[in-house]
This record gives sequence, structure tokens and C-alpha cells, in this order.
Amino acid sequence: VNTYNNGSYYIVVQNCYYGCISIKPKFIIPCKYDWLGEYSEGLIPFKKNGKYGFLDKYGTEVIKPDYDGC
Repeated sequence: VNTYNNGSYYIVVQNCYYGCISIKPKFIIPCKYDWLGEYSEGLIPFKKNGKYGFLDKYGTEVIKPDYDGC
């Protein structure tokens, strides 16, 4: 497991999949994404199965991974 401090949260890499954890406010995004980007304006860009979408800070896919780029 690798972690990368990204300010108020940590990006976690486990078995080549990305997830995220924070202490304040507490949230966890499971390690099931090919890539996670920077949290900005309430959203976290992600890549899953070669497509991009956006998560909210609770890990809900608010924009489904239907896009080739973000």
C-alpha cells in the first residue's frame, strides 16, 4: 500500500488501484479506480476501465465514467 498526501486527504494505491482516505471530514473511497485526480470544486476526477468520470467527496460516482478524457 502506497499513500500520497494531497493536502486534506491521502490517495492510497493498493494492488495498482487507487482509493482515498481522509481524517477530517472522514471519508473513504475504496481502491477500485485506475486513477484519481485532485479534489477540486467538490469533485474528484477518476479513471475506471479506460473511461473518466467524477466522484463527490463521499465516493459517489456523480458523473459516470463515460468519457475518454477529463
